[in-house]
Amino acid sequence: MKSNITLDKSYELFGLTRSASIDEIKSIYRQMAKEIHPDLNPNDVTALDRFNTLNQAYQLLLDAAQSVNNIDPEATDKATANENMDARVDGVRITYIVDPPLSPEDLQLKQEIFASLEKILRRGDFRQAVTTIDLLVRVIPNRNEIVKKQSEVYFKYAQELVNGRRQLNLARTYLKESVKLNPHDPQHWEAVNRQFNRIERLLK
Repeated sequence: MKSNITLDKSYELFGLTRSASIDEIKSIYRQMAKEIHPDLNPNDVTALDRFNTLNQAYQLLLDAAQSVNNIDPEATDKATANENMDARVDGVRITYIVDPPLSPEDLQLKQEIFASLEKILRRGDFRQAVTTIDLLVRVIPNRNEIVKKQSEVYFKYAQELVNGRRQLNLARTYLKESVKLNPHDPQHWEAVNRQFNRIERLLK
């Protein structure tokens, strides 16, 4: 069920004022997400709706905080981007992308969300898996392992759509995004191409 939560209600839900910083918003989100996540409250029939509302409120608050502080989301991502480590092999400089260490809170959140994702995928709720990984990427951006997981989830969602012979244009979109997120894996390219070929056959 889609929530119609407003920005004012979002601040109220988080217990924050309009002067709240992005870090404060993220901190409250982490705490609340752990408390009401559907996988941690299997006997609460309202947990999924409340979790979806929390996610929508979180996105509204992040957008508002970035706007108030004139923060360019792309610039923010670049500022927190992975550090590079240079090395030389036979006189040729090779650049390795190194993930900076996660804080204990972010590490715990990542582990919990990854575990939750596995449960969501096993029960075949691929759309919920997409929503979950997208939000994790917003909370913890520019992490190689998280971006690869996002690529994996996008691919599985697209594959499920193709298997069901439905929303093939949407499946094509998620396949393209999956490749963008993980462009250097030849096996992934092959798997994506197989799905594109299946789509072409189905559309004939």
